[in-house]
Amino acid sequence: GEDLKEIDSLKDRITKLQLRQMRMLGKDLSNLSLKEVQQLEKQLSESLLSVKAKKDQLLMEQPEHSRRQVLHTEGLTRQIYELRGFHTPSERPKPMYLEYYPIATKVSSATNGTSGSDGGCNSEFDKTYSDVTLHLGLPCDNIRKRKAIERTQKRLIISLYQKSEMELKLEEKKRLVAGMEKISLVMATKVVKPAPEEAKMVMFDDDDEFEECEIDL
Repeated sequence: GEDLKEIDSLKDRITKLQLRQMRMLGKDLSNLSLKEVQQLEKQLSESLLSVKAKKDQLLMEQPEHSRRQVLHTEGLTRQIYELRGFHTPSERPKPMYLEYYPIATKVSSATNGTSGSDGGCNSEFDKTYSDVTLHLGLPCDNIRKRKAIERTQKRLIISLYQKSEMELKLEEKKRLVAGMEKISLVMATKVVKPAPEEAKMVMFDDDDEFEECEIDL
């Protein structure tokens, strides 16, 4: 019997709470007296003030929360770059951007085959004519470094070419000297003997000049 009483009391309590909720929502107000309506209005006003105060607090805290969230995001991004080894903590990656350089171009009268009067017009045209080009690439520091590397490579190629050319000339000179020595030996066998003891043979030195030497027979 006690269980049934407890169940009935819980049912009554649930019914009252549901009715109160409906009245707080502005529904089912037909059976209320003036005093009950005033009490309900007071409760709703207090609830509305509490809701407005909470809303103002959230609006005041939102910029601070957003700022903290942005700082936190930047800190995480910096840590990610540091872990990947992209840059040091005090550095930031340099952005890619467009650079443009105005390049003044001159038109000469000699290349166009114009006369003296046309040359005067071209001189005026040279003062006013200019060309603007866009260059897509890295900042100026990286461009200068790249150009310095290219100049170093060109100088190295030129030095290697000159060295190989000198080596070729030296080898050609050696072959020429060896050939002249062979020719001199052949000619020495055909020289007329001036005396039975000795004979003269024509030789070539390194400077391609004739030289006579005595050969004992």
